[in-house]
Amino acid sequence: MDPIEMLMTAKRFSKPDVPIDFGFVYSDFSHLSTAEVFEGCEVTIDKDYKAIYIQANGYEVTVALGNTPDWTTTSTCGGFDGALKVYVNKQEDFGEEEALFTHTLPIIKENQADE
Repeated sequence: MDPIEMLMTAKRFSKPDVPIDFGFVYSDFSHLSTAEVFEGCEVTIDKDYKAIYIQANGYEVTVALGNTPDWTTTSTCGGFDGALKVYVNKQEDFGEEEALFTHTLPIIKENQADE
């Protein structure tokens, strides 16, 4: 049994999925949605720039969506052409230039996903 088949079998015999309210609050000023999803971990979602920020233990992890044929960032930096970009900063630092870690994941084309 492959992992997907195992997951589908488990789902069939389990209780139905239930939405969980993490208490996200949307700000009309910043256009960000923020919640403390558990003690010491705050998650911020930026739907305009398609990025998620996770702040915990003095660090901030940013996961950003790259430009796609259907969407290009409105950021002045012009975005990037990978699938996702992940970078880690100390919480007091700001911006990709000061990141402790940066990695851009390539776009997986449909025929590559089957391999």
